[in-house]
Amino acid sequence: MGKEHHRTNWFTRLIEFFRSRRARPWKGAILCDPSGMKRKITYENGEEFIVVTEWSKVTTVSAFKRDLFAYDLICFNFKTAEGSLQVDEEMENFDTLIDALPTYLPGALSKAEWWGIVVNPAFTTNWTTLYTAR
Repeated sequence: MGKEHHRTNWFTRLIEFFRSRRARPWKGAILCDPSGMKRKITYENGEEFIVVTEWSKVTTVSAFKRDLFAYDLICFNFKTAEGSLQVDEEMENFDTLIDALPTYLPGALSKAEWWGIVVNPAFTTNWTTLYTAR
């Protein structure tokens, strides 16, 4: 057990090292309420870029992973008639969005229904549809 614990700590430290080396020049946040979702990007120079997506305009939501060499990044793609919007797990409030999705988009899969499909196996995209408008 001690050896396994040591390996986990080593692997966790390695992942954190790679994450820190690819630090983004911006911070992302996701805000959602009953009317829609807002993706807010704040750059190092203080500039902000905000995109608002109304739930009623969302036609499809998909989850997938990006292979970032040492770890995977879980992402959501929201599709509307106007285009697509992506958010990912490194953005503030991503977990809140995961939990709120079935509430704001009735019929959307819950985390329990899609998590294992998207997460496993590692380092593959595992594109999975979470919601399709009827």
